[in-house]
Amino acid sequence: MKTEPGASGPEIPLEKLLSGLGSTVRWAVLRELAKGEPLPVVELASRLRLSQSAMSKQMGVLRWAGLVVRRYGSYALPRGVRSEDGATLDFGHVVLRVRR
Repeated sequence: MKTEPGASGPEIPLEKLLSGLGSTVRWAVLRELAKGEPLPVVELASRLRLSQSAMSKQMGVLRWAGLVVRRYGSYALPRGVRSEDGATLDFGHVVLRVRR
């Protein structure tokens, strides 16, 4: 992913960004990851009360869209997306405010 000059987050194609954000489950995943801790699918599924299979499918969409990355068996937000306090996520085209 390219980084736009002056932006802290990655430049994600708008079509992928909108597809990735098109589910309340995926919004909930981003909210969990905004807390700053990389999480495996099993933990995300448990926190969001979904089956591991359903969560894996959602993570595949988020990963395809560039909204999450996989690191050492866990998922996390791409570098530069999360603000220091975890209150905002900067995806280049949009900045999301995260409610806790």
